[in-house]
Amino acid sequence: MRIRRLSLIVLGTVAPLVACDGLQSADTVAKAGGQQLSVERLGNLLGGAGAPVNKETARAIADLWTNYQLVAAAAVKGDSMASATDADNALRSVYDRMLVDRWQRDFIPKLQAKVDTTQFAQRYAEGAVLHARHILISVPQDATPAKKAELKAKADAIRARVTPATFAATATKESGDPGSAPRGGLLGAFQRGQMVPTFEQGTMATAPGAISPVIESQFGYHIIYRSTFDEARGDVGPQLVQAGIASAESTFVAGLEKDAAMEIKPNAVGTLRTATADLMANLDNTAALASLKGGNFTARDAALLLLSIPQRGQLLSQIAGAPDSVVREQLIKPMVRTELVLRAARASGTQLDTAEVAQVRRSFTAALQGAWNGLGVSPKVLADSVKEPATKASFAAARVETVLDRVVAGQQPLVQVPMPVELALRKKYLASFSLAALDKAVEKAKVVRAQSDSARKAALPQSVVPIPGGADKALPTTPPTAAPAAKAPAAEKKPAAEKKPA
Repeated sequence: MRIRRLSLIVLGTVAPLVACDGLQSADTVAKAGGQQLSVERLGNLLGGAGAPVNKETARAIADLWTNYQLVAAAAVKGDSMASATDADNALRSVYDRMLVDRWQRDFIPKLQAKVDTTQFAQRYAEGAVLHARHILISVPQDATPAKKAELKAKADAIRARVTPATFAATATKESGDPGSAPRGGLLGAFQRGQMVPTFEQGTMATAPGAISPVIESQFGYHIIYRSTFDEARGDVGPQLVQAGIASAESTFVAGLEKDAAMEIKPNAVGTLRTATADLMANLDNTAALASLKGGNFTARDAALLLLSIPQRGQLLSQIAGAPDSVVREQLIKPMVRTELVLRAARASGTQLDTAEVAQVRRSFTAALQGAWNGLGVSPKVLADSVKEPATKASFAAARVETVLDRVVAGQQPLVQVPMPVELALRKKYLASFSLAALDKAVEKAKVVRAQSDSARKAALPQSVVPIPGGADKALPTTPPTAAPAAKAPAAEKKPAAEKKPA
């Protein structure tokens, strides 16, 4: 995996921010900002919404409620979280990413300088990158044997007379590929595996500067001219440079693993799955996923990384459902390598630009203020709306509940609370959560949803004409969704020549 990909998100350490509170009331799902989310309230919210009634949706609503109430709590105190301590602890992942990006701006050119360009001609001849022109005699899928024979004879005749010097002009005149024919049959550079196998094999079997025999594919008959290195240099050179950098990056990361004596723990997959069941609750989980010199990579580190990745929902699903070997090799190892790259960046002495850090802090404060405004609980609004300071918190909490109702019902856009703001709020204004109460809320929601469905059925007019399955089958409660299409069998990749030019 390339370093550039590894450095999408890199994280440092943040203090524990939330706890699962087994001592709170059995009827309280969450506490935040001095407010409580009851089983009754969450059950009614979920049951009355159009969303699926399950634990995942219930948790999403509970987290949203928690974030909104914490935003309100900060507004009541007029706390913009503008102090360097508040912001920097929550922004550690952002700063780490910036640090790696800055380090790489110096590091990647050093790798590029090590790429041996004197070997490019040999690597091209060996097929590290391919470059070709072609003439295609298209064969319709419903062509009769006689028609195929006629088209094959045409291809053979063209092959008999074409030369490297006349290839481009012949392709422009004779080729049936609308994408490449206007360019003299030029396909340009392509990697192994991008073309259908017979086309790739025909190109590989042709020496640079030579013309292939007639090659058959599912598209018809091809005559291939494999470009010389001098002809292809402008296209394949950059690709060979990138391949060289990628190889150097892989070697570098392998060296980091060796130097750190990286060892994935035998129980790493189970530990990660436990942590991902409730990321926030595992931000103080020091169970090791991998042993490293200089400090282990822990479940806490993984939770922080996953919380900061926009596509974490997809990753969490993969962690839950993928085989252990896939989770270990394709998820845990890349996360640990991310940590090693970050450590390398720190060890290099690279420093962040103070102006960039200041801008990130301003963006953090602006994000909190945006959440205040979206929820209608900014300090100014509270000051204008509430005369008695003692009632300010209850006023703000009530506003949050109103907004939450509208968001869950789809009547108002989601008010965003970016992850760094959420982390800062949960550290400063502690929140608690009960998984047991969440289960009770889901059961309550099922009852609410069933009652709603019964009331809807009772309100339907009687049909004069009997409808199989009942009237409710004819009038679904939610818009029908398209049935999932049957997965098509994997097809061979189409040559670039068959694609229309952009």
